[in-house]
Amino acid sequence: MLKKVGMLSVTTGLFLLLSSTAEAAVDKVICVPWQGDIYKSHTAVDGQSIRLKAVVKTTDGGQIWYKWNFGDGTESAVVSLSGKTKYNVEIDHVYNGAEDTPFTARLLVSDVDDTFADHVADNYLVKIAEDKLDPKVNIAIDNGLWYLYKSGGGTTSTLRSLDNSPIMVWSYSSFYASPTASAVHAFEINGHKETGNPDEDPYVEAVEHGLNFLFNGYFSNSSMLMTQAQSIGPQHGDNPDTNGNGIGIEVKDRGYRPVYQGGMVMDAIIASGTPDADSGRDYDGDGTNETYREVIQEMIDMYAWGQCDEVRDGLIQGGWRYNWNDWPDNSAAQWAAIGMIPAQEEPWNCTVPEWVKDYNDNWLDYSHQDTIDGQNIWGGFGYIGPGWSYALTPSGMVQLDFVEAETSDPRWVRSERWLADNWTTGYNWLGQNHLYAYYAFAKAMRLANPEPVVPFSSNNFDWYRGSATQQGLADRVADPLINHHYWDFYGPNLGTAWAVIILKPVLFAEAPIACFDADPNPNYPDAEINFDPSCSDHSEHGKDIDNITTFEWDWDNDGIFDTLTNSPSIVTSSFPCETIPCTYPVTLRVTDDNDPVRTATYVKNIEITYPPHPPVATVLSPYMVSLCEDDTLKLDGSDSYDPDVGEHEGGCTTCSDDTVTAWNWDLTGAPFDYTDESGEIVDLGTNFTSYFPVADFYNIGLQVADNTSQAYPSSGEGDLTDEGFGTVDVYDGCMCEVSGTALCLAVSLQWEDVGADTYYIYRSLTGPNLGFQDIGRTENTSKVAGSFVMGKPHWYRIMAETADGQRCLSRAVEVNGAPELCNPTADPGGPYSYCKGETVTLDGSGSTALAGTIVAWDWDLDNDGEYDDAFGEHVEHTWNENGEYTIGLRVTSSDSLTLTKEGTATVQIGYADRCNEPPVAKCKDIQASLDANGNVTISPTDIDNGSYDPDEGDHVTLSISKSNFSCADVDVQNLVTLNVTDDSGESDSCVANVTVVDNTAPDVQTKDLTVQLDSNGNASIAAADVDNGSSDTCGIASMTVAPSEFTCADLGDNTVTLEVTDVNGNTGTATAVVTVEDTLAPSIEVNAPATITPPDAPISFTAAATDNCSAAIEITDYSCYGFTGSGKQHSKMQSCVVSVSGDTITITDSGGVGDNIIWTIVATDQSGNETTAEGRVTVENPGRSKRGKK
Repeated sequence: MLKKVGMLSVTTGLFLLLSSTAEAAVDKVICVPWQGDIYKSHTAVDGQSIRLKAVVKTTDGGQIWYKWNFGDGTESAVVSLSGKTKYNVEIDHVYNGAEDTPFTARLLVSDVDDTFADHVADNYLVKIAEDKLDPKVNIAIDNGLWYLYKSGGGTTSTLRSLDNSPIMVWSYSSFYASPTASAVHAFEINGHKETGNPDEDPYVEAVEHGLNFLFNGYFSNSSMLMTQAQSIGPQHGDNPDTNGNGIGIEVKDRGYRPVYQGGMVMDAIIASGTPDADSGRDYDGDGTNETYREVIQEMIDMYAWGQCDEVRDGLIQGGWRYNWNDWPDNSAAQWAAIGMIPAQEEPWNCTVPEWVKDYNDNWLDYSHQDTIDGQNIWGGFGYIGPGWSYALTPSGMVQLDFVEAETSDPRWVRSERWLADNWTTGYNWLGQNHLYAYYAFAKAMRLANPEPVVPFSSNNFDWYRGSATQQGLADRVADPLINHHYWDFYGPNLGTAWAVIILKPVLFAEAPIACFDADPNPNYPDAEINFDPSCSDHSEHGKDIDNITTFEWDWDNDGIFDTLTNSPSIVTSSFPCETIPCTYPVTLRVTDDNDPVRTATYVKNIEITYPPHPPVATVLSPYMVSLCEDDTLKLDGSDSYDPDVGEHEGGCTTCSDDTVTAWNWDLTGAPFDYTDESGEIVDLGTNFTSYFPVADFYNIGLQVADNTSQAYPSSGEGDLTDEGFGTVDVYDGCMCEVSGTALCLAVSLQWEDVGADTYYIYRSLTGPNLGFQDIGRTENTSKVAGSFVMGKPHWYRIMAETADGQRCLSRAVEVNGAPELCNPTADPGGPYSYCKGETVTLDGSGSTALAGTIVAWDWDLDNDGEYDDAFGEHVEHTWNENGEYTIGLRVTSSDSLTLTKEGTATVQIGYADRCNEPPVAKCKDIQASLDANGNVTISPTDIDNGSYDPDEGDHVTLSISKSNFSCADVDVQNLVTLNVTDDSGESDSCVANVTVVDNTAPDVQTKDLTVQLDSNGNASIAAADVDNGSSDTCGIASMTVAPSEFTCADLGDNTVTLEVTDVNGNTGTATAVVTVEDTLAPSIEVNAPATITPPDAPISFTAAATDNCSAAIEITDYSCYGFTGSGKQHSKMQSCVVSVSGDTITITDSGGVGDNIIWTIVATDQSGNETTAEGRVTVENPGRSKRGKK
């Protein structure tokens, strides 16, 4: 974007038209610029009065005359002034015109006479806006700032500075610090900073002097400084002194209410945006003046020290009141919060101890009333305890912002709900005319966490803008500033300053500016409308639309933004309308690149109506032209259109289609009568100077007309028109001939040296007069500029600037670069020299691309002109005949895939010494068997398969890389290289695979073995039991023996086989004898009881034998005996009747009581193992109990 920064023939902000002989008693004429920018226009509304404002400074008190030329064809009466050296000059005027109509008013001041033949003048820019809230706010702010400027005072007998430097003071009652701070704050957030140019902006001086008063000013004597150092120390175990210097800074003023005033002073300092600026005051006596940031930190320390220390309910309450450490009240406490909140943010980064917030939060808990309505829906904050009021509730909400409570906090929810429900009904909060409450509320909403609150969460009402049926805060606050130019609340100074601050979307800095055009508007239902936000801007000096990072659109007025772009792109939307007409308020929200971000909104109504609709006039702008002799200017209205084009009244067969029929231009500025030129395109050529004779910025207008009277005759309307406006920026000519030479993707520009300090390069892709952008700067008289699109026309102009800001401009030079300038360079390498039959590697890597990269390398290797033989950056080719060959390479660039270049090289194939043909190695794979020791050796001839040398007479020598192999080489790939070398030392090689095999079986050795059966009749052996030292050259993998399990059936000698397998799968066997023995004797079970009675007979008893194999059992003997009375044994064989059969004894008659019968049992197994047992019974009386078995 072309940024206007002055011209050689214009002194910045001051248009001098004095003759060299005039005595300049007039020092400066300074019209008040909007937002501190002399190129921004003040807002006016068609048919409504605005006030034009300026400051005139003279070198003495002699008589001067002034008048206003309003820029609309009218002017004021001449007014005479005298007796002062500074005058505030103002006048009210009504402007009429379509939206966006620009006017350049001019204040002319003469110290000669009232003819103004010799005068000093300055411009006052005005632009018509639609009669909506945003323009109303602008006018209100404009009025308020001018009132503040006029009401500020300078040095008096009681108001002075420590060093007698200039001050500016605002007052309320006996207070000076806070009214001065609030006024300064209001100026600063509207672009009027002490860093500005006081010769362009009179408010700069007011801000500079106001800040000086806050830092260095006093009332009456230096004991009543506006700000002063105060000793501080630890409080309740907490240390408020963040930098350890033992002081804080308080607002002393005349000793009144440091808590109230301190926050406002902090805000004024913070709104300066210059944390590293010098305050001009050494507060702590260390010999160095504090910076603005250091002053703010000391004020925070003071507030931390001065919190209330009283404990309620076991908690330190915190908060502030009139004096330090007093029991708090919410009205005073909000000012501490409002000062400390922005101090923590970028770029100030000051420290607020967390305990300060914690104690303040305790106070907010204590002072919050949560049952205003009896239902716990409404809440608020009281004065020195729980309660609520119009001002105290939002004051408590500001503190909620400070303690980082979010909008979900129940205290916030209840308080916001009370405000939402009682906005203009019920308690009628807005109707109280309570600016103090309005200010607290605006601060609370703007600073809410985690993001500002715009619509109320409970009813989606936009508290700032209001609605069609309910007034918003902006309209309420703006009204007195529109009607009276001030707000009288705590006096007109404080009230006006607070009102101006309320009307800004950002509290402590300049905000972005949201703005958009919507065309066509009105339009049809569901028809696309273009929304262009390119008129958005930023009010901070040095920032513009480029500093806006997001553009968000709310199409349906629901508070939700539906479309987002990151650049000022034109977006489209359409709107339904079942019952015409319909009105849609569309909101644009812009967000800038600051940290924290700043936002602003703008609302425009979209009208959906029946046709006919007016045409849309579009003036492409700004135009740029120099006063060089041959420079030309062409005006373009071709983007104008009619939304009804091709349409006409329904049912009318004779009606013409609606279309734009006339383009009428006004090139002489307001009043716009559109009689200067006509046509869609107006080529003024070099005759543009008849309209624009000197260097300046000129307003132009285009009025387009349609043929509504013919297309919609029943509408009763005549042909409809629309107006569009733009500027022609004319510069003094210099460096009129600029040389431009196209390069690849760049242009080389050269011009003559005119003694400038800086040369700016402007480029356009649109034409010689439109679309120029500043693309670079240099101190030299030449520049290579990039971002050049080949094959498209570019226009360049050079602007020269001197150190004092004077500028002049060259003619446009058109440069069109042929794409061929970006052809790549083909480098096929070479020359190459190889021998016949060798593989030649061709290298195209030396090729270069001027644009993009090389993406294709195509080779011509047979010199037929066709690049079809090989492809790639590196390729290989073999020539089998001696000679010299020409090769070609064609490369292609990625830039367009059409940029190519060709190059050639030679390849020489010859018989030089280095061309001795090497031998040819030929190999064969072989198998080699290990010997009995596990080794094998091969020779080169074993793997040679007829290697030879093609050169006649050359001998070859063979060698191999490995000749000895062992068991380790079995079952692995053994690649052996055969090297063949000829007499010249040339060599070749090949590789054979030598498979090493092991065919030798293991040596198996055995030994005989005797084993015994176990108690179960089983025995087993392992291979190792019969192995007697078997072995193998490469190692044994496993041994097995069969059979290995034995039973009673195997008693005696058994032949077993031992099988041994080596690691390579070879096996060997041998036999051994295993003798199986049974050495375990059988066992006998006697099943007879210990006693029997005579009646038990006859009775039989059978003995049982158990053996691991098998056993035979028999009774071999028996006897009967008894005892005499003296105990002597005697035979009872005659009375006992016993019979024996094998393993069974039968007692037929047991004889008498007291007899004993015994018998002998013998068991013998098949191996001859024998066991003997005895059976015994005693005959008893039948009445005695039987005993258990023996």
